[in-house]
Amino acid sequence: MPDQKIQLFYGNRGLLVNEAAEAAVQHALGETERSLGYERFSAAELVRDGEEVSLRLEALLNTLESPSMFSDRVVVRIDQAEQIKKGGGRSGGPNGAALFETILRRIAAPPEHLWLVLTSAAGRDSELSQPLLKAARRFGNVQRFIAYDNDNPSDWVRHRAGGKGIRISPQVAGMLIRVVGNDVGDLDQELEKLSLLHPDASELTEAMVAEAVQGHRHFSVFAMVDALAQRDLRKALDVLQQQLEQAPREHVRLYMLVVQQFRRLLLISSMLESGKPQSDILKKLGLPGFIGKQAITHARQFKYAELTRVYALLGKMELRLKFEAELAGVLLREIFGNICRKTR
Repeated sequence: MPDQKIQLFYGNRGLLVNEAAEAAVQHALGETERSLGYERFSAAELVRDGEEVSLRLEALLNTLESPSMFSDRVVVRIDQAEQIKKGGGRSGGPNGAALFETILRRIAAPPEHLWLVLTSAAGRDSELSQPLLKAARRFGNVQRFIAYDNDNPSDWVRHRAGGKGIRISPQVAGMLIRVVGNDVGDLDQELEKLSLLHPDASELTEAMVAEAVQGHRHFSVFAMVDALAQRDLRKALDVLQQQLEQAPREHVRLYMLVVQQFRRLLLISSMLESGKPQSDILKKLGLPGFIGKQAITHARQFKYAELTRVYALLGKMELRLKFEAELAGVLLREIFGNICRKTR
Protein backbone atom coordinates (compact mmCIF):
# COMPACT_ATOMS: atom_id res chain seq x y z
CA MET A 1 0.00 0.00 0.00
CA PRO A 2 1.60 3.29 -1.05
CA ASP A 3 2.26 5.64 1.87
CA GLN A 4 0.06 8.37 0.41
CA LYS A 5 -2.24 10.66 2.34
CA ILE A 6 -4.58 11.01 -0.64
CA GLN A 7 -6.14 7.88 -2.14
CA LEU A 8 -8.73 7.61 -4.92
CA PHE A 9 -10.17 4.22 -5.88
CA TYR A 10 -12.80 3.95 -8.58
CA GLY A 11 -14.35 1.60 -11.12
CA ASN A 12 -17.19 -0.85 -11.64
CA ARG A 13 -15.57 -3.62 -9.61
CA GLY A 14 -17.14 -2.51 -6.35
CA LEU A 15 -15.68 -5.29 -4.25
CA LEU A 16 -12.11 -4.44 -5.24
CA VAL A 17 -12.72 -0.70 -4.84
CA ASN A 18 -14.03 -1.27 -1.32
CA GLU A 19 -11.22 -3.64 -0.37
CA ALA A 20 -8.60 -1.18 -1.61
CA ALA A 21 -10.23 1.59 0.40
CA GLU A 22 -10.37 -0.58 3.53
CA ALA A 23 -6.71 -1.50 3.11
CA ALA A 24 -5.82 2.20 2.85
CA VAL A 25 -7.75 2.95 6.04
CA GLN A 26 -6.09 0.07 7.90
CA HIS A 27 -2.68 1.19 6.65
CA ALA A 28 -3.21 4.67 8.05
CA LEU A 29 -4.90 3.66 11.32
CA GLY A 30 -4.41 0.80 13.73
CA GLU A 31 -7.42 -1.02 15.16
CA THR A 32 -7.29 0.95 18.39
CA GLU A 33 -7.10 4.28 16.55
CA ARG A 34 -9.91 3.46 14.14
CA SER A 35 -12.74 3.98 16.61
CA LEU A 36 -11.54 7.52 17.29
CA GLY A 37 -9.90 8.59 14.05
CA TYR A 38 -12.08 7.27 11.23
CA GLU A 39 -15.10 8.89 9.61
CA ARG A 40 -17.04 7.86 6.51
CA PHE A 41 -19.37 9.96 4.37
CA SER A 42 -21.38 9.71 1.16
CA ALA A 43 -20.86 12.59 -1.28
CA ALA A 44 -24.32 11.96 -2.77
CA GLU A 45 -25.88 12.78 0.59
CA LEU A 46 -23.64 15.77 1.27
CA VAL A 47 -24.34 17.66 -1.96
CA ARG A 48 -28.09 17.87 -1.33
CA ASP A 49 -29.61 20.99 0.16
CA GLY A 50 -31.31 21.06 3.56
CA GLU A 51 -30.50 22.03 7.13
CA GLU A 52 -29.68 18.49 8.31
CA VAL A 53 -27.38 17.90 5.33
CA SER A 54 -25.70 21.26 5.91
CA LEU A 55 -24.93 20.30 9.51
CA ARG A 56 -23.37 16.99 8.44
CA LEU A 57 -21.38 18.75 5.73
CA GLU A 58 -20.17 21.29 8.28
CA ALA A 59 -18.96 18.43 10.50
CA LEU A 60 -17.02 16.97 7.56
CA LEU A 61 -15.46 20.29 6.60
CA ASN A 62 -14.36 20.84 10.19
CA THR A 63 -12.75 17.40 10.21
CA LEU A 64 -10.92 18.17 6.98
CA GLU A 65 -9.63 21.47 8.30
CA SER A 66 -8.95 20.86 12.00
CA PRO A 67 -7.15 18.16 14.04
CA SER A 68 -9.21 15.84 16.21
CA MET A 69 -9.19 16.20 19.99
CA PHE A 70 -9.10 12.40 20.33
CA SER A 71 -6.61 11.24 17.69
CA ASP A 72 -3.41 12.58 16.14
CA ARG A 73 -4.41 11.10 12.80
CA VAL A 74 -7.82 11.21 11.11
CA VAL A 75 -8.87 9.17 8.07
CA VAL A 76 -11.88 10.44 6.15
CA ARG A 77 -13.46 8.18 3.57
CA ILE A 78 -15.89 9.74 1.09
CA ASP A 79 -17.86 7.39 -1.16
CA GLN A 80 -19.63 8.28 -4.43
CA ALA A 81 -16.87 10.75 -5.22
CA GLU A 82 -18.31 11.22 -8.73
CA GLN A 83 -20.82 13.54 -7.06
CA ILE A 84 -18.06 15.95 -6.03
CA LYS A 85 -18.22 18.40 -8.93
CA LYS A 86 -17.37 22.01 -9.56
CA GLY A 87 -20.44 24.13 -9.02
CA GLY A 88 -22.06 21.58 -6.76
CA GLY A 89 -22.63 18.60 -9.02
CA ARG A 90 -26.21 17.56 -9.74
CA SER A 91 -27.68 19.76 -7.06
CA GLY A 92 -25.81 22.85 -8.15
CA GLY A 93 -26.34 24.10 -4.59
CA PRO A 94 -24.04 25.68 -2.01
CA ASN A 95 -23.38 22.39 -0.19
CA GLY A 96 -22.00 20.72 -3.30
CA ALA A 97 -19.91 23.75 -4.20
CA ALA A 98 -18.44 23.97 -0.69
CA LEU A 99 -17.61 20.26 -0.68
CA PHE A 100 -15.86 20.44 -4.06
CA GLU A 101 -13.76 23.47 -3.15
CA THR A 102 -12.67 22.04 0.20
CA ILE A 103 -11.83 18.57 -1.15
CA LEU A 104 -9.81 20.00 -4.03
CA ARG A 105 -7.89 22.26 -1.67
CA ARG A 106 -7.17 19.45 0.77
CA ILE A 107 -6.01 17.07 -1.96
CA ALA A 108 -3.40 19.62 -3.00
CA ALA A 109 -2.37 20.45 0.56
CA PRO A 110 -3.58 17.95 3.18
CA PRO A 111 -3.13 19.03 6.81
CA GLU A 112 -0.71 17.08 8.96
CA HIS A 113 -3.54 15.19 10.70
CA LEU A 114 -5.55 14.19 7.61
CA TRP A 115 -5.61 11.08 5.41
CA LEU A 116 -8.29 11.23 2.69
CA VAL A 117 -9.76 8.17 0.91
CA LEU A 118 -12.17 8.71 -1.98
CA THR A 119 -14.15 5.97 -3.74
CA SER A 120 -16.44 5.91 -6.74
CA ALA A 121 -18.31 3.37 -8.89
CA ALA A 122 -17.53 5.49 -11.96
CA GLY A 123 -16.54 3.28 -14.87
CA ARG A 124 -15.07 6.10 -16.95
CA ASP A 125 -12.71 8.96 -16.12
CA SER A 126 -15.21 11.38 -17.64
CA GLU A 127 -17.70 10.58 -14.87
CA LEU A 128 -15.36 12.10 -12.29
CA SER A 129 -14.53 15.75 -11.81
CA GLN A 130 -11.47 16.30 -14.01
CA PRO A 131 -9.84 18.84 -11.65
CA LEU A 132 -10.34 16.39 -8.77
CA LEU A 133 -8.97 13.44 -10.76
CA LYS A 134 -5.93 15.41 -11.95
CA ALA A 135 -5.20 16.65 -8.43
CA ALA A 136 -5.49 13.15 -6.97
CA ARG A 137 -3.08 11.80 -9.58
CA ARG A 138 -0.63 14.61 -8.95
CA PHE A 139 -0.68 14.62 -5.15
CA GLY A 140 -1.82 11.11 -4.24
CA ASN A 141 -2.45 7.55 -5.35
CA VAL A 142 -5.17 6.68 -7.89
CA GLN A 143 -6.26 3.14 -8.74
CA ARG A 144 -8.91 2.09 -11.26
CA PHE A 145 -10.74 -1.24 -11.04
CA ILE A 146 -12.61 -1.96 -14.25
CA ALA A 147 -14.32 -5.14 -15.44
CA TYR A 148 -15.09 -5.54 -19.13
CA ASP A 149 -17.72 -7.82 -20.66
CA ASN A 150 -15.08 -10.24 -21.96
CA ASP A 151 -13.07 -10.42 -18.73
CA ASN A 152 -12.42 -13.93 -17.43
CA PRO A 153 -11.26 -13.68 -13.80
CA SER A 154 -10.50 -17.41 -13.48
CA ASP A 155 -7.17 -16.89 -11.71
CA TRP A 156 -8.81 -14.43 -9.32
CA VAL A 157 -11.54 -16.97 -8.50
CA ARG A 158 -9.01 -19.70 -7.74
CA HIS A 159 -6.89 -17.38 -5.60
CA ARG A 160 -9.95 -16.08 -3.77
CA ALA A 161 -11.21 -19.60 -3.14
CA GLY A 162 -7.84 -20.52 -1.68
CA GLY A 163 -8.12 -17.60 0.70
CA LYS A 164 -11.43 -19.05 1.92
CA GLY A 165 -9.89 -22.48 2.47
CA ILE A 166 -11.35 -24.23 -0.58
CA ARG A 167 -9.81 -25.49 -3.81
CA ILE A 168 -11.34 -25.08 -7.23
CA SER A 169 -10.00 -26.32 -10.56
CA PRO A 170 -9.73 -24.06 -13.63
CA GLN A 171 -12.60 -26.02 -15.23
CA VAL A 172 -14.98 -25.55 -12.28
CA ALA A 173 -13.89 -21.93 -11.84
CA GLY A 174 -14.78 -21.37 -15.49
CA MET A 175 -18.19 -22.94 -14.95
CA LEU A 176 -18.84 -20.68 -11.96
CA ILE A 177 -17.93 -17.60 -14.03
CA ARG A 178 -20.16 -18.67 -16.93
CA VAL A 179 -23.15 -19.09 -14.62
CA VAL A 180 -22.65 -16.16 -12.24
CA GLY A 181 -20.89 -13.72 -14.56
CA ASN A 182 -17.54 -11.96 -14.21
CA ASP A 183 -18.48 -9.50 -11.47
CA VAL A 184 -16.02 -10.24 -8.67
CA GLY A 185 -18.53 -9.15 -6.02
CA ASP A 186 -21.01 -11.78 -7.18
CA LEU A 187 -18.27 -14.37 -7.49
CA ASP A 188 -17.00 -13.63 -3.99
CA GLN A 189 -20.50 -14.12 -2.53
CA GLU A 190 -20.87 -17.49 -4.24
CA LEU A 191 -17.40 -18.59 -3.11
CA GLU A 192 -18.26 -17.61 0.45
CA LYS A 193 -21.44 -19.66 0.22
CA LEU A 194 -19.52 -22.64 -1.17
CA SER A 195 -16.93 -22.41 1.62
CA LEU A 196 -19.72 -22.64 4.20
CA LEU A 197 -21.57 -25.45 2.41
CA HIS A 198 -18.46 -27.58 1.79
CA PRO A 199 -15.80 -26.73 4.39
CA ASP A 200 -14.29 -30.23 4.28
CA ALA A 201 -14.28 -30.77 0.52
CA SER A 202 -10.84 -31.48 -0.91
CA GLU A 203 -11.90 -29.71 -4.12
CA LEU A 204 -15.14 -28.18 -5.36
CA THR A 205 -16.98 -30.12 -8.04
CA GLU A 206 -19.33 -28.93 -10.78
CA ALA A 207 -22.22 -30.54 -8.91
CA MET A 208 -21.42 -28.56 -5.75
CA VAL A 209 -21.27 -25.32 -7.70
CA ALA A 210 -24.45 -26.07 -9.65
CA GLU A 211 -26.38 -26.68 -6.44
CA ALA A 212 -25.01 -23.60 -4.68
CA VAL A 213 -25.68 -21.05 -7.42
CA GLN A 214 -29.35 -21.87 -7.96
CA GLY A 215 -30.39 -18.92 -5.80
CA HIS A 216 -28.31 -16.45 -7.81
CA ARG A 217 -30.13 -13.76 -9.78
CA HIS A 218 -28.95 -15.35 -13.04
CA PHE A 219 -31.41 -18.12 -12.21
CA SER A 220 -34.11 -15.52 -11.66
CA VAL A 221 -33.40 -14.36 -15.20
CA PHE A 222 -33.88 -17.95 -16.35
CA ALA A 223 -37.21 -18.00 -14.48
CA MET A 224 -38.29 -14.78 -16.18
CA VAL A 225 -37.34 -16.07 -19.61
CA ASP A 226 -39.13 -19.35 -18.88
CA ALA A 227 -42.30 -17.41 -18.05
CA LEU A 228 -41.92 -15.28 -21.17
CA ALA A 229 -41.48 -18.40 -23.31
CA GLN A 230 -44.83 -19.58 -21.92
CA ARG A 231 -46.27 -16.07 -22.49
CA ASP A 232 -47.02 -15.92 -18.76
CA LEU A 233 -46.67 -12.17 -18.26
CA ARG A 234 -47.90 -12.19 -14.66
CA LYS A 235 -45.25 -14.69 -13.56
CA ALA A 236 -42.49 -12.88 -15.44
CA LEU A 237 -43.46 -9.57 -13.84
CA ASP A 238 -43.68 -11.16 -10.38
CA VAL A 239 -40.11 -12.52 -10.65
CA LEU A 240 -38.93 -9.17 -12.04
CA GLN A 241 -40.52 -7.23 -9.19
CA GLN A 242 -38.95 -9.57 -6.64
CA GLN A 243 -35.51 -8.95 -8.12
CA LEU A 244 -36.01 -5.19 -8.32
CA GLU A 245 -36.98 -5.08 -4.63
CA GLN A 246 -34.15 -7.36 -3.48
CA ALA A 247 -31.48 -5.31 -5.25
CA PRO A 248 -32.74 -1.73 -5.67
CA ARG A 249 -29.30 -0.52 -6.81
CA GLU A 250 -28.79 -3.33 -9.31
CA HIS A 251 -31.54 -2.56 -11.83
CA VAL A 252 -29.17 -1.84 -14.71
CA ARG A 253 -27.19 -5.01 -14.03
CA LEU A 254 -30.44 -7.01 -14.03
CA TYR A 255 -31.34 -5.44 -17.37
CA MET A 256 -27.95 -6.44 -18.78
CA LEU A 257 -28.45 -10.01 -17.57
CA VAL A 258 -31.72 -10.15 -19.52
CA VAL A 259 -29.88 -8.79 -22.58
CA GLN A 260 -27.18 -11.43 -22.11
CA GLN A 261 -29.75 -14.22 -21.87
CA PHE A 262 -31.61 -13.18 -25.02
CA ARG A 263 -28.28 -12.87 -26.85
CA ARG A 264 -27.59 -16.47 -25.80
CA LEU A 265 -31.06 -17.60 -26.96
CA LEU A 266 -30.50 -15.90 -30.31
CA LEU A 267 -27.21 -17.77 -30.73
CA ILE A 268 -28.86 -21.08 -29.82
CA SER A 269 -31.76 -20.45 -32.18
CA SER A 270 -29.33 -19.73 -35.01
CA MET A 271 -27.49 -23.00 -34.35
CA LEU A 272 -30.75 -24.94 -34.18
CA GLU A 273 -31.85 -23.51 -37.52
CA SER A 274 -28.54 -24.53 -39.06
CA GLY A 275 -29.15 -28.11 -37.90
CA LYS A 276 -26.46 -28.38 -35.22
CA PRO A 277 -27.07 -31.22 -32.73
CA GLN A 278 -27.73 -30.45 -29.08
CA SER A 279 -24.36 -31.86 -28.02
CA ASP A 280 -22.51 -29.35 -30.24
CA ILE A 281 -24.66 -26.49 -28.96
CA LEU A 282 -23.98 -27.40 -25.33
CA LYS A 283 -20.25 -27.56 -26.06
CA LYS A 284 -20.37 -24.15 -27.75
CA LEU A 285 -22.26 -22.59 -24.82
CA GLY A 286 -19.83 -23.95 -22.24
CA LEU A 287 -22.61 -24.11 -19.65
CA PRO A 288 -23.37 -26.88 -17.14
CA GLY A 289 -25.62 -29.51 -18.70
CA PHE A 290 -28.85 -28.69 -16.88
CA ILE A 291 -28.49 -24.94 -17.54
CA GLY A 292 -27.55 -25.43 -21.18
CA LYS A 293 -30.47 -27.78 -21.81
CA GLN A 294 -32.86 -25.31 -20.19
CA ALA A 295 -31.54 -22.53 -22.44
CA ILE A 296 -32.04 -24.73 -25.52
CA THR A 297 -35.62 -25.44 -24.40
CA HIS A 298 -36.25 -21.71 -24.06
CA ALA A 299 -34.78 -21.01 -27.50
CA ARG A 300 -37.07 -23.60 -29.10
CA GLN A 301 -40.10 -21.76 -27.69
CA PHE A 302 -39.29 -18.61 -29.67
CA LYS A 303 -39.04 -18.12 -33.39
CA TYR A 304 -35.66 -16.89 -34.62
CA ALA A 305 -37.28 -13.74 -36.06
CA GLU A 306 -38.94 -13.08 -32.72
CA LEU A 307 -35.66 -13.38 -30.81
CA THR A 308 -34.03 -11.04 -33.31
CA ARG A 309 -36.77 -8.47 -32.73
CA VAL A 310 -36.59 -8.74 -28.92
CA TYR A 311 -32.79 -8.51 -28.89
CA ALA A 312 -32.89 -5.44 -31.14
CA LEU A 313 -35.48 -3.85 -28.86
CA LEU A 314 -33.35 -4.54 -25.79
CA GLY A 315 -30.33 -2.98 -27.52
CA LYS A 316 -32.30 0.09 -28.54
CA MET A 317 -33.61 0.67 -25.03
CA GLU A 318 -30.16 0.04 -23.55
CA LEU A 319 -29.09 3.39 -24.97
CA ARG A 320 -31.69 5.12 -22.79
CA LEU A 321 -30.24 3.51 -19.67
CA LYS A 322 -26.96 5.36 -20.16
CA PHE A 323 -28.81 8.57 -19.42
CA GLU A 324 -31.72 7.31 -17.30
CA ALA A 325 -30.54 4.29 -15.29
CA GLU A 326 -33.60 4.44 -13.04
CA LEU A 327 -35.76 3.37 -16.01
CA ALA A 328 -34.37 -0.19 -16.11
CA GLY A 329 -37.38 -1.72 -14.36
CA VAL A 330 -39.86 0.28 -16.44
CA LEU A 331 -38.17 -0.72 -19.70
CA LEU A 332 -38.09 -4.40 -18.75
CA ARG A 333 -41.81 -4.36 -17.93
CA GLU A 334 -42.49 -2.73 -21.30
CA ILE A 335 -40.41 -5.32 -23.16
CA PHE A 336 -42.00 -8.23 -21.26
CA GLY A 337 -45.44 -6.95 -22.18
CA ASN A 338 -44.33 -6.57 -25.78
CA ILE A 339 -43.11 -10.18 -25.90
CA CYS A 340 -46.27 -11.63 -24.38
CA ARG A 341 -48.60 -9.63 -26.62
CA LYS A 342 -46.96 -11.00 -29.75
CA THR A 343 -48.17 -14.30 -31.11
CA ARG A 344 -45.82 -16.79 -32.64
